[in-house]
Amino acid sequence: MLKKLAIIIVLILIVVFFILTKSKFIGEVPKVIEPEKKENGEMGDKKIRLISTSCTDGKLTFKIINDGNVEINKSDLRVFINDEEKTDNFIDKGINPGDVTSYSDSITTYSGKQNIRLEGPDNTIGWGITC
Repeated sequence: MLKKLAIIIVLILIVVFFILTKSKFIGEVPKVIEPEKKENGEMGDKKIRLISTSCTDGKLTFKIINDGNVEINKSDLRVFINDEEKTDNFIDKGINPGDVTSYSDSITTYSGKQNIRLEGPDNTIGWGITC
């Protein structure tokens, strides 16, 4: 009984820790940071969503979809790895509405835990991956 109580307390402390730190990166699960709604109450027309991510032999790749109804230009996207901007290493093209596009860093070889933040025009996605 005492062991179960200790486990419950530890789990509660972990949840409280994540709430207090408001962590942007929770394991391998992407966290979408929603923008404020526009004056008319609608979300943006250039919304991105993560489809998949991988890191093979130090090569970091991710696929995203344009969930909006307007083309996202390559200048609309920014990539940060461990809070260092790496946009020029990844972003070489835009995305049409409904299309899935793959981006890879062809310059840097990654190892260990990487925190990734992809900023789009209407939302931001953050996630982590271990290479």
